[in-house]
Amino acid sequence: MANSKNLLIALAVLSVIMMLTLSSCSKKAVEPDATTANETAKAVEPAAASEPAKTETPAAPAEPAKPTEPAAPAAVEPAKTEAASETSTEMPKTKSEDGRFKLSYEPATDKYNKEIETFFKDTAYLDNFTSGVSDLVKLPQDVPIIVKECGSADAKYDKTGKKITLCYELAGHFSDIISSNESGVPDEEIGQAVMDATVHALLHEMSLATIDLNKLPTGGNEETAADKVSTLLLLRAGPEGRDLSIMTSSVYYIEGMLDNSAKIPYWSSHKPDGQRFLNMICWTYGNDPEGSQDIIEAGYLPAENADACVAELDKIVASHGKELEKYLK
Repeated sequence: MANSKNLLIALAVLSVIMMLTLSSCSKKAVEPDATTANETAKAVEPAAASEPAKTETPAAPAEPAKPTEPAAPAAVEPAKTEAASETSTEMPKTKSEDGRFKLSYEPATDKYNKEIETFFKDTAYLDNFTSGVSDLVKLPQDVPIIVKECGSADAKYDKTGKKITLCYELAGHFSDIISSNESGVPDEEIGQAVMDATVHALLHEMSLATIDLNKLPTGGNEETAADKVSTLLLLRAGPEGRDLSIMTSSVYYIEGMLDNSAKIPYWSSHKPDGQRFLNMICWTYGNDPEGSQDIIEAGYLPAENADACVAELDKIVASHGKELEKYLK
């Protein structure tokens, strides 16, 4: 994993700031008490979500705009974690809606995985993110998140054990593919992309847990439903969440172009293809067309498909957003 530690540390503060906004910001996607189709969220009865019309996959997207430097946030005490030997993966059930995601680390043995473990612990990046999402969503029981060395790049939600596993190797994998496909891009921007992709992978699994435990509708495809829920949650974070969604969809596009993607466990159930890239870009654009013209200018979304994205997000809000509202604090 080339220069993984330096790349990861480069924009840690930027990434943490974005995550701290999750529980306080609100956007169109799941704003409560909306009543019309043109307001920020569509309060209609849930209906099966439809996927956007398939379009020809665009050429590899242009370099996303570099995020501006935000003001320093107020100090936040990192969530406390326990050593792996003292951490139980079976979390106690709690009163309805009082459950939280509980993060813990298992020690890594591989040199590069140790660097990633040290980074996550020293910056409390994942701790703060996990705490922010826990403050936002309602869960009927606690859900453990175990960050560990897996021997392969993966992240997954176990429906039987009601727990999430995030592998150090997945962050390393993102660093490798982004570094090898973004020649000439500054380390700071690569580091931001690695952070965005890793946290989105975790948010995707947290969305699967939220859907499972709260029995949210999926429209028949849990993975696509989790993409929709995680996008709705990101859009609540304002510009930072929007940028993360764009950057992550770009990583999916790059991965989908690689011949070895099928060999990576994470991609076996998280298809890295052009359609998934277009879905996420389309939903992000549909949330704020006027403020997202740069998506079209950068070549992420064909102009002829842009108008349809507004209607597509409306359908997602109707089928997933209104139900999701019931499980937001």
